[in-house]
Amino acid sequence: MTQHRVLLAIKYPLTKRIFILLALCAALPAAAAATDLKPETATAFQHYVDLTETRMAGERDDSQRFLYFDSLPENQRQVMLELLHNGQIIVQPLRTMENGQSIEIPGGMVHQWLAIGFMPGATLQQARALAQDYPRQEQIYASDVQKVRVLSHDCQQYIVDFRFYRQAILTVVYNTEFSVAHFEPATARAYTVARATRIAEVENPGKPDESEYPVGNDHGYTWRLNLYTRYEEKDGGVYMPGRAPRVKPPRPGTFCLARESLRPLNPPRLSDEFLRLHTQSLFAATGAGQINKSIPASKIRTPNLLVV
Repeated sequence: MTQHRVLLAIKYPLTKRIFILLALCAALPAAAAATDLKPETATAFQHYVDLTETRMAGERDDSQRFLYFDSLPENQRQVMLELLHNGQIIVQPLRTMENGQSIEIPGGMVHQWLAIGFMPGATLQQARALAQDYPRQEQIYASDVQKVRVLSHDCQQYIVDFRFYRQAILTVVYNTEFSVAHFEPATARAYTVARATRIAEVENPGKPDESEYPVGNDHGYTWRLNLYTRYEEKDGGVYMPGRAPRVKPPRPGTFCLARESLRPLNPPRLSDEFLRLHTQSLFAATGAGQINKSIPASKIRTPNLLVV
């Protein structure tokens, strides 16, 4: 079972794409010592992911639960719809439980976030086309993605190489490989499952002596990451909820560059700031009419981020 918090709205400025939602956090630890991903940590996280995916499979197969808010009490559902239709992005932490108990991750910390956006005037096919237009993503998400390369493609199955970039005090670069599968179970609904099969932090990026840290033996900003996105076309647009469980080393405090100021952030707040930065591109693209070019950019709201 996944628990969630009662709705609390904290407004932030504009947000970025859910597909790379929490990809490769560039938060900087107080002491940047290398850390190892232990086998027991990887095993525990995979168990966490298996339970999460089992629950999500039941939701995807149920039209009454396909969207997160579909199963909420009517008054909460209406509040959430009003926020979404007013151009907000709703973000909240989730936690997968086992038999009502927290799942222990020895040597690691799991962050799992749910983000929901609404793209007015867009169609399902337009949203799906953008999600699968990997060469174009290098341009759209240029502030975060330095390179995108499709390694293989078989129908709706992709193996994609992403080079992610984030600068905050120091530059953090990751070479990653994702296995991505796209599904369209109904005319108006679709979903994507993206699992990182390789995450390698880059040492001295862009320099002649550039190299990769051994996988799982780096600064531990992100060790494992999965990304799940759903799409449903209705109410004159497309709803797009996405969730992203990831595992990293436990740390008492980190630093993040936010709005040109350096400040210490605890792990939950850190993820808020990271999400704010890394969910910006899709909606910037939407505002520029890149999903639905028939809508003038002046008519499309720039959404805010609500952390709930």
